[in-house]
Amino acid sequence: MKRILALAVVAAACAWALYALVYRPLSCNWKLDALRNRTNGASQTVRDYQIAVLARQNLTDLRRCEDACGTNVLLYMLEAENEALLGDKEAAIATLRKGLTVDQRPEIHMNIGMLLLEMGRLDEAVNEYAIAVRFTPKNLETIYDPEILRRIQERLQQIKARPK
Repeated sequence: MKRILALAVVAAACAWALYALVYRPLSCNWKLDALRNRTNGASQTVRDYQIAVLARQNLTDLRRCEDACGTNVLLYMLEAENEALLGDKEAAIATLRKGLTVDQRPEIHMNIGMLLLEMGRLDEAVNEYAIAVRFTPKNLETIYDPEILRRIQERLQQIKARPK
């Protein structure tokens, strides 16, 4: 009887581990992949009304995933993209900054920089771009404005010249 009880406890622990460590992350990835496709569809739509409807629906579904997928940085990137589609760049930046608490990815800094640049906040954008370039120097290739490039390089020189 004790062996059966011990075996049942081990089986229950294995089932929980399988759910928590395998199924839950996989289902999260499946949901986020579907929402990525829907977000791409919304961004490729030409009608403003359709963009707004799709982006709002995507945001609703993404926010439902926050509990299960809160450690997946893609969640925050997709939320921010949909907020930007709705024209709420401040909310998009705030969401990307939440994503930075999960993972310090250079593409998040690049996205924040692009949003800040669109809002006319050049100095803040340059700082974000500089952080991204420190992570991944190839990111400089994606910036085409010579003035911004010059400022980023100046900012990088200032960072290098700082005493440690």
